[in-house]
Amino acid sequence: MAHYALPRFDLSRENDEEIVRSFLVSLEYFFKNFVETPFNFADWVGQKNIGNLTSDMFQSAWEETRTSLRTTLNLYDDSQNDGTLYRKLESIGFTRASLQAKANLLNTFSIKLGDFITEFFPFEVPNTRVFSILYSPENVNYSASMAFINILKDLLDYLNALLGSLAKIFDVIDIIKEFKELIEGSIEV
Repeated sequence: MAHYALPRFDLSRENDEEIVRSFLVSLEYFFKNFVETPFNFADWVGQKNIGNLTSDMFQSAWEETRTSLRTTLNLYDDSQNDGTLYRKLESIGFTRASLQAKANLLNTFSIKLGDFITEFFPFEVPNTRVFSILYSPENVNYSASMAFINILKDLLDYLNALLGSLAKIFDVIDIIKEFKELIEGSIEV
């Protein structure tokens, strides 16, 4: 079965702070898998001829975003160590029942996307890029490619809401949000 890292909250964690941290960690793996392999979105961007945007530019933007993700995790851990994290999370509705609801919705979007990918790609396909296949009419019909894009957009839209809330307590998350918007913009062109 094909494996793709998707953003999620690990609800098996013992407290709200650890559940939110699991989400932040999952973002790095999701974007890495998305930009590099197995999605190879950076290559797809380079082949799609989106103005002067190249795969190298997109990859560089990802590297800057990765640095921001790691900075966010450091700030997150610092807040947890100094005892201010729970109050910060509480101020944006990332605790208790509100966190559970948000987590379940994101996990549902991720499961839906994962199921779609698994249906079309039950095994890892060497040297094959998911986006190339979905945009190649001879391999997958147009409605299937649009279904994939729509599910992905739903996931990215919801990520926008989550990242927007977290940016209220960790400014550096705006960089991650902007990268997510670069992905969305590239898909829509």
